[in-house]
Amino acid sequence: MRVVLDCNVLISRSFSNGARRKVIDRSVEHHQIILSDQIQPEYLMATGEVAPRN
Repeated sequence: MRVVLDCNVLISRSFSNGARRKVIDRSVEHHQIILSDQIQPEYLMATGEVAPRN
């Protein structure tokens, strides 16, 4: 199964210790995670990384 996690969901996982964290962790462990072309630059900016140039 492919799973797409929104940038806000991925970032909020860092600040959560409850059910949200468990759901995301299980998704990552048991499914193929897709980081779309639209989500990747947003995620990189939010984490302080540099988005790749097109």
